[in-house]
Amino acid sequence: YRTHIRNQIHHVLQAVHAQGSTTFRSLVQGMKTRLEIVIMFLALLELSKQKRIAVSQDQLFADIEVVPGQEWKDAQESEGEIGFELEFGE
Repeated sequence: YRTHIRNQIHHVLQAVHAQGSTTFRSLVQGMKTRLEIVIMFLALLELSKQKRIAVSQDQLFADIEVVPGQEWKDAQESEGEIGFELEFGE
């Protein structure tokens, strides 16, 4: 089984676009492996670094809220333009 960070980034952007906001828990719902969850978290970190999304957590161990960031408009226009490609799996 292989998973790409590009696919997870696309999933995050689609979810935020469709719903206006989302949570980490809802993004990983249905994922079967720890690896998929880790890659989703890496996707959130990358999008946050690029300011395409903003993340917040009210308290320790609370769910992570995901909303559009300062560069959200650019995220919509350049969704496929990720400056790197990571592939994980066996």
